[in-house]
Amino acid sequence: MRAASNVLAVAVGLLLTTTAYAADKPAAKPAKAATTAIPRDKDGHPALDDTLWSMPYQALIEAVPGMADLVVSEEKAKVMYKGFVAVALTNENLKIDGEAAAAFTDSLGFPLVRGERHTRLLISPADGHLPMRPEARRAFNTVGAGVTTKLDNPEDRPAGERCLDQATMPPATFLIGAPRQFVVTADAVGIHSEYADEVIIAPFAKEHAPKAVHPQYGDSIARWEGDTLVIETVNFPEWNHYRVTGNLVISPEAKVTERYTRVSAKEIVYDFTVDDPATYTAPWTGEYSFYPIPGGVTYASSCHEGNYSLPNILAAARESERQKALAAAKPQ
Repeated sequence: MRAASNVLAVAVGLLLTTTAYAADKPAAKPAKAATTAIPRDKDGHPALDDTLWSMPYQALIEAVPGMADLVVSEEKAKVMYKGFVAVALTNENLKIDGEAAAAFTDSLGFPLVRGERHTRLLISPADGHLPMRPEARRAFNTVGAGVTTKLDNPEDRPAGERCLDQATMPPATFLIGAPRQFVVTADAVGIHSEYADEVIIAPFAKEHAPKAVHPQYGDSIARWEGDTLVIETVNFPEWNHYRVTGNLVISPEAKVTERYTRVSAKEIVYDFTVDDPATYTAPWTGEYSFYPIPGGVTYASSCHEGNYSLPNILAAARESERQKALAAAKPQ
């Protein structure tokens, strides 16, 4: 996907403070889904690598006005999502980027988790709002979602725009339905995202590598807790402090704990906890589910090869500077 498509994430972030819907009645507490036959690997763990997985839904991280309830009925979810899309598509950037707009219109609505519709990813705190420190919120509103006014060099631009990270670095909060492939061995877990063709490899280990080592997507290690695959990631790169894809802030000092629990043959519940005292006053947790793509295959996903936006952005900045210089040189 071209870097220009990252305006989708920016537009969604703007909705956090501008979207309003009709008030909904309090929803019942989410019910636990009955566990059906779960495929298992030769070691007895739930199999995650027997098919491709996708998350073909759209949702914000936080609650928005009029959508305080985490769980809503199917009927209200359809009405709310229709309004959600209508507001999103008023964004000028989405109007010129059909690929980004299609991520809204082609999705299957709000996330379906254990058979119930969730209006957001955040499940804790219960009020649906990130416990972001005021100074972090101010910084996010200024340069958040990767929007920066620095236009001098490629390194000034956000990570997603530079094709350094699109949707893989934990936590995975940019929902576009892109297939994910798991490879689980006795030694490590590999998670491949078709979107931008990215791979995270997490060895089964008790300790992280030295902090001086800086892996591309942070330092991840894995473990099994019963039937749940847990991946813990620390030592995040500073260049992805503000996430274009996902609309959140994760500092280099954060710890992200992801949990993959296969609750049935056709669903993996994914929840993640962010512990980042530099940015948030308390840990917070999000959740959604992956669903299988039977017989699916992954395809090459170009980013650098089709990344026309980055040179165009810099070229436009140089042209703007040239025009200003010419105007300043004209006799008054």
